[in-house]
Amino acid sequence: LMWRLGAGGVHMHVLRDLIIILHRIDLLGSAVSTALLSGLIWRPEMPTREQSEPSPSSSGTPVVDSSAWTRSVEELAGRGIHLSALLDFWATLCDDPSVMPSFDATRSTTNDVVRQ
Repeated sequence: LMWRLGAGGVHMHVLRDLIIILHRIDLLGSAVSTALLSGLIWRPEMPTREQSEPSPSSSGTPVVDSSAWTRSVEELAGRGIHLSALLDFWATLCDDPSVMPSFDATRSTTNDVVRQ
C-alpha cells in the first residue's frame, strides 16, 4: 500500500510524517484524558452538607438516624491508600518471602492477600 501511494504521487515522507503526527496527537489525547480522569487537572467541588443530605420526603427509603449515617459515610469516605504505599506493599510481597510465603505474583489473587 505504501509503495503504491508513493508511486502514485504521494511521497513516502509525507505519509510517514502524517502517521507520526497522528500518533503524537493520539499520545497527547491519552495523556490529557488520563490527567483529567485522575483528578490531576480538574477536581469537582465537594458537595456541601446541605446538598448531600436528602430531605426525608425526597426518597422512598425510611428515615434513619442522621448522625450515625453521617459518621459512617464520613468514615468510609476517608478511607484510602496512596499509590506509593500500594507499590511499596507490592514490592515487599515480591521481595520478602517471609511476609507472605505463599504469595506468587503470577497466581495469587487479592482475596489470597487479604485473607492471609
